[in-house]
Amino acid sequence: MLWTIRIVSVLLPVLLSYPTVRGGIQEKRLLTEKLNVYNPLERPVQNESEAVQLHIQLSLQQIVDLDEKNQILTSNIWLNLDWSDNAMIWDPAEYNNLQEVRIPPWKMWKPDIMLYNSANEAFDATYPTNMIVTSEGKISQIPPGIFKSTCIVDITWFPFDEQTCILTFGTWAHHRARIDLMLSGNPEEGFVDLSQYQENGEWLLVAAPSNRTIIKYSCCPEEYTEVYFHLTIQRRTIYYFHNLIFPCVLIASMAVFGFTTPPDCGEKLTLGITILMSLTFYMNMVSEMQPPSSETPILGVYFSCIMATVASSVVCTIAILNFRYREADSHGMSKFIRVIFLKWLPWLLRMERPGTSHLPLKHMLLKTKIKQLEKADKCPMSLVPGVLDREEEFVAGSLANTNFPLQNENLLSSLSDFRDTSSLSLQSMMDNQKPKMHVKPKERKPVSVVEKDLLNILKEMKSLSRKMKEDDESKNFNSEWKYAAMVLDRVCLVVFTSTTLLVSIAVLVAVPRIFVF
Repeated sequence: MLWTIRIVSVLLPVLLSYPTVRGGIQEKRLLTEKLNVYNPLERPVQNESEAVQLHIQLSLQQIVDLDEKNQILTSNIWLNLDWSDNAMIWDPAEYNNLQEVRIPPWKMWKPDIMLYNSANEAFDATYPTNMIVTSEGKISQIPPGIFKSTCIVDITWFPFDEQTCILTFGTWAHHRARIDLMLSGNPEEGFVDLSQYQENGEWLLVAAPSNRTIIKYSCCPEEYTEVYFHLTIQRRTIYYFHNLIFPCVLIASMAVFGFTTPPDCGEKLTLGITILMSLTFYMNMVSEMQPPSSETPILGVYFSCIMATVASSVVCTIAILNFRYREADSHGMSKFIRVIFLKWLPWLLRMERPGTSHLPLKHMLLKTKIKQLEKADKCPMSLVPGVLDREEEFVAGSLANTNFPLQNENLLSSLSDFRDTSSLSLQSMMDNQKPKMHVKPKERKPVSVVEKDLLNILKEMKSLSRKMKEDDESKNFNSEWKYAAMVLDRVCLVVFTSTTLLVSIAVLVAVPRIFVF
């Protein structure tokens, strides 16, 4: 404790012997002399008739976001404001070579520069930074801020669009005779400072010109000066190619490939409905991105065309399945369908039915003429099966008589009468003048048990033959409907593939640009 008192008693006189150090004496004297007589409400001009020459420059730091739905551009900007104030001129030699000072903005006159198309809730989004005042009376202020401005978004070419957002700056309460606003460098035209600009991930900045205009409003006779900064940006399309366009094309191609699946697989219709629901989901994504407007973007038009194509493919799939499962006992094939789906469309699509060869057009026309001549013939071909049936019965009876000789004369006479009856029946069927006259065979009871069994066998054979013919006709009829379904499936494949390709190519050709990285 004693040693501590001795040390303090020795050092205290030494510390008090040094002069007191004071910093910024000249700056304090300068600020006191200038600000004591300074009025921040007074415009910095010598004559009230003069206008303050205010220079403005915009330094763009970053485009934060462009909200297409609300049409608001958010950007990080530094404003560079320069003007002169004669009341703040001093001789640096009188103040220890002091060249400049920093003064808070509320202690000096400040121009009321505002962003006219501001969408910020506070309207003025600038931060009140200090003013830099030089000995020549030059005042500079660089207030930064996150500016939200309205921007008219044109979604016609979305997502291959290019937008131009305009930032309009001007004095709020001073007309041109009081504050003459002009651009730094060239007063009329210039460019935005992009020396510290950071690229945006969604938008590519293409150009940033600026210009100055003089406007006279209908409410006031005075002229006002406004400065416009144009930000032209292009949307980067790679994101939309990966997340919207490519999935849409892939889903549409799945709808096309659905026509290559056979109708018997059972999932043909389910595939089309699933694809339609997927496209509806992507369509909702596009509608959420765009602002509510009567204009439809080209991507929306493309999605609508693809959706219409897929919906039509579902309807065609239903028709294909209808053709596939038609049967002879419930549906008849009209002449029109037979000619179109079994003749002309297979010829156009180069399809060959199994067991047949592809005929040239000349042979198809010749075959049609032959059929017309057969229809015009006096002896219809429909009579031939009846005659052949009678002849088959006669031949069968003769063979039976040969293999099993009958000694009964009555049986021989009955077979002779049966042959005569067959001749009369043939003659009556060939007679077109008297279709109602028929020569009925004489009814005769079987003479013996053998003859009775023989006739029963022939009757059964005839019934079996008729049944086999009916089955063959039904099978051929069903195969014709199946072939018609195959032809319709091939037609839909060609039509919808062509439609999808044409729509995709038309969209890519119509857009002003495709890839923007």
